[in-house]
Amino acid sequence: MHAPGVSFAGDTGASLGHWKAPKRVRDAETTVVGFSDVSPDVWDAIVPEGRRKPMHLWQWAACALDAYGERTTARVILIGDPNRPDALIPLMRRKGTTGWHSLIGNEGGGVCIPCRDDDVAPRIAEALVTFGQPVALGALPAASPVIPALCAARAGKAIVIARPADAPVTPFLDLDASWCDPAVHLKKKLVQSIRRRERRLAEMGEVQMDFLRPAPEEVDAALDAAIEVEANSWKARSGSTLRSDVNQTRFVRCYAKALAEQKRLHFTFLRLDGKPIAMSIGETYGGTYWAHKTGYDEQFGKVAPGILMQYHLVAHLAETGMRRIDFQGRLDGFKRTWTEQAVEASKVRIYPFNLRGAAAVAGDVARQGRNTFRARLRKRPAQLPA
Repeated sequence: MHAPGVSFAGDTGASLGHWKAPKRVRDAETTVVGFSDVSPDVWDAIVPEGRRKPMHLWQWAACALDAYGERTTARVILIGDPNRPDALIPLMRRKGTTGWHSLIGNEGGGVCIPCRDDDVAPRIAEALVTFGQPVALGALPAASPVIPALCAARAGKAIVIARPADAPVTPFLDLDASWCDPAVHLKKKLVQSIRRRERRLAEMGEVQMDFLRPAPEEVDAALDAAIEVEANSWKARSGSTLRSDVNQTRFVRCYAKALAEQKRLHFTFLRLDGKPIAMSIGETYGGTYWAHKTGYDEQFGKVAPGILMQYHLVAHLAETGMRRIDFQGRLDGFKRTWTEQAVEASKVRIYPFNLRGAAAVAGDVARQGRNTFRARLRKRPAQLPA
């Protein structure tokens, strides 16, 4: 049984097994459709140009769904006229879970639900709390009007949990012509360190910076080189490299080729004797450089190749007229080298008042209990043998 507001044909809400997304289900305010039911033109026109991010666009969702094999099971909630919706909520079904859906495009945090303006927030909230499935919206901007709207709409329909994210997200750096020489903006000690490391690297061989906009047929070779660099980084120990995640690799290849067709793809390589030792995969859109993946070869860690590459990339982007760099993800140590500007965020989860919602709550409570237990074990002092 689902909460009132949106009904789903052929789905009673009692079964937790496999389901198939309905072709099209409608009430007076919302339309729930499959991914293929929304054209790219309708999708991409929803967010006004000045607020639009690449993650809001149809192409991002298409590549994500294809990479994870979920295109046919995805659900898209349209608010208002389906031919010109006021908002769109793209949701991916998570495999191996009790009905959990996640917001497509907000994987790194800081991305709002696509909408024409903030006035539609109460309608977005109503659609989500009556969706009938548990939803993880990710780290929404803390200032998003959707969060208080969800809290106002939840009574008798769903539990809404909004918790501050562990760190600010989507750190950014605003550029102007003065950033053509980043040394003007950086602390003197850091600039001296960069110069010193550049000299040390030059003593090791021939140093070269490459800024590339590959054609579609050149994407695979450039990606292979970037993946190799990342595989030799600290990320390999945490299992977070592209090489260790088949689905993520599929997404990046799909998305990079689409970007190359649109001439938005941008690769940066720092090379030593022709071998890449640091890389950045990004795109240029709306006057912003969106940094999707960065990495460096840990073998050369003493000369900080990631910092050196970023120094020259910042200068290059300023020279080519980019107005902002969006580093994406969390504000961490590397990104703090360049900026302290970021977006405060809250992680939002919705548990409907039905069997799926109850199962999702039980699963989250059990997972949190396991994590707490493991954390206590790690803190427990080692026992000396008798």
